[in-house]
Amino acid sequence: MKTIRSLIADRIQSDRVVKEIRREDRISMIYRSHPALEKIDEGLVDIRKQKLMAAMEGDKDSAAPLAKREEELLKERERYISDKGIDPSFDEVKELCPKCHDTGFVTTKSGNKAVCGNCMKDELAECYASSGMADFSSYTLKSFDFGYINGIDRKSVFNKIKKIFEDGYEGPFLMVYSSPSQTGKTYLSVVLTKYAIIEGRSAYFSKAEWFEDRDLAEDGSVNECDFLVIDDYSAAITNNRKTASHINKILEIRSAASKPTLMVSTEALETLVAESDSRIAGKLSKAGRI
Repeated sequence: MKTIRSLIADRIQSDRVVKEIRREDRISMIYRSHPALEKIDEGLVDIRKQKLMAAMEGDKDSAAPLAKREEELLKERERYISDKGIDPSFDEVKELCPKCHDTGFVTTKSGNKAVCGNCMKDELAECYASSGMADFSSYTLKSFDFGYINGIDRKSVFNKIKKIFEDGYEGPFLMVYSSPSQTGKTYLSVVLTKYAIIEGRSAYFSKAEWFEDRDLAEDGSVNECDFLVIDDYSAAITNNRKTASHINKILEIRSAASKPTLMVSTEALETLVAESDSRIAGKLSKAGRI
């Protein structure tokens, strides 16, 4: 699993190459149309080389004449560019994204940092897919209903869970959200995991049933991610000793590192504590609830 920050770092690195190629192409195009400007710029490069050599050799007598000649060439260059209507920044590296200025992040109205949706759409999609949400591409924050569903105030729940992975949270780091069937728990869980990623955090979404076939603890990124969601958890699923062992190992690793984990279930926390595998029940007995 690649984190959104690592994907953005890779993108920024490749964008540097793209921007430099575009810069060189602009310069070549301008010089083809304006060979006089190219000659002026070559003169400036030569003068600056001479200035450097004079400084290295301690030739103070050449400093003033060279500086005067450089100033003359700069003024000539400025006049030429102005007369010909040439973009004075044609030889500068230009940003690709005006919203994030090629940093990959923007500042929201509330003052928080968020991944730039203008230029990092592909990186976000790749990160979502590698973070357990390949099958949930249609679950988006934009389409999420923040109203009431079957009596559940989803906006209130969303805000409470969001605090778990944001700065300043002090625990408990194992939280349980219990809600009846058909209240949109999976949609809520996926959207919150994506929201954490949009905020630049590493996050992973998993179904409890996935632990039956896979030991997700073998994936270091799942252990170390800033926010983990285990959806559709039930006490009965821990009747399978291998599944219980896998879940317990993840919870132990994340607890030791103070990494927030959210378990989502249709069962009340009291039921989960009473009927889960004893190792997991002990941890759930100390969990917070949403």
